Amino acid sequence: MNSRNTQRTPHKSQSKSVRFVRLRLNDYGIFQGLHEFEFNRKRTVIVGTNGSGRTTAAQALVHLGPVRGYVANKAAQNPRMFVEVETSGDRQLIQQYRDLIYLSAEAMCELALKWKSAVTKILNRTQRNHVSKQTPIIFADLMDRHLSDWDGAARQMPSGRRIGLGVSVVLAMREVLDLDIPVVSDDLSGQFTKEHLLRVRNRFAKIPHQQIMFCPPYEAEEIGKSHYRIDRPNENR
Repeated sequence: MNSRNTQRTPHKSQSKSVRFVRLRLNDYGIFQGLHEFEFNRKRTVIVGTNGSGRTTAAQALVHLGPVRGYVANKAAQNPRMFVEVETSGDRQLIQQYRDLIYLSAEAMCELALKWKSAVTKILNRTQRNHVSKQTPIIFADLMDRHLSDWDGAARQMPSGRRIGLGVSVVLAMREVLDLDIPVVSDDLSGQFTKEHLLRVRNRFAKIPHQQIMFCPPYEAEEIGKSHYRIDRPNENR
């Protein structure tokens, strides 16, 4: 299993910033042959149906290389598996703040239940107090519901609201950190109502940092322009 990570030399002003430049996957998991994605400085939309490898690509990106458990593509003849992630800026920020960069439904549900340990690991006391005050405000804006007892509420919430709570925690944490780090969203839309999804999109539209969106076709149609499409094996054959 090979990982070819490349990093462009950061300028002084980039010391607290990072962005993804390029991802190359070769015979990795579901991806047979070479697949390359170049990312815009602002937003890149990657569309794929279920089973096309959206999550495989997204996780390889935020882990800066192969993820444990993935193997070479079984359909490839003489497979030569590698993952190459090119970044610009301080690459260590991706490893340090991965939980604030990679937003999937599963990750957001888990964060909603374990938010205390997450904020304690990353933030100081002043920052934690800000997150405790700001998260219910963001949640009310996204989900149109009042949030009081986090721990009890999170366990009783339906999955859509729990994902919304996780997203709210992430947004609040990103507010207090003076960092320019990307957002990689992996199909957050499935559990949201149309109204709540629109609110989440509008909130993310205000984020000035790089955004890479892995989403299903129906969501891409509502977002607008897509930059890449990935298909399941044999889908177009």
